[in-house]
Amino acid sequence: PSVLLGGRAGAGGGVRGGGRRWGGGGPRPRPPGPAERARFVEALEDDFNTPRALAAVFDLARTINRERDAGADVRSAQAELRELAGVLGLRLEAMDEAADGLDAVALSKLAAQHEVACGGSDAETTIEALLARRQQAREERDFALADAIRADLAAAGIEVEDTPRGARWSAAR
Repeated sequence: PSVLLGGRAGAGGGVRGGGRRWGGGGPRPRPPGPAERARFVEALEDDFNTPRALAAVFDLARTINRERDAGADVRSAQAELRELAGVLGLRLEAMDEAADGLDAVALSKLAAQHEVACGGSDAETTIEALLARRQQAREERDFALADAIRADLAAAGIEVEDTPRGARWSAAR
């Protein structure tokens, strides 16, 4: 076990079951983290092989994005990514800071306005619930409601990008 990582060479990275469910009836996606963490630790123990350690960090980021797109709850893997990147002196807080900078009260009012129940959730969860409601409206061909939700999110400082795998959001720049 690596001293730098608190002796948890094979731990961490498991996917917690709260919030979202795994999509579909097929095989569950693998929890992101353990394999990449093991490669990261191995690279550090190999004379602090930074290029290999960075490759493991980027592989974990790719895995997180893929699993998130599949509907997995990747919060613990994101924490794992922050920890591994931090060992190399990298700070990966932009998304957290973006969500923290949003007005949670305004988002809660927006959710209530569009009849989206999120019961005092954080900003990110509220936005995800609004995007789910927007997707439902689109599937029901209620494009006026879908456009209204998108416009209200934009007014709250949230950019929505529609992709083939669903909507993604980011804090407006």
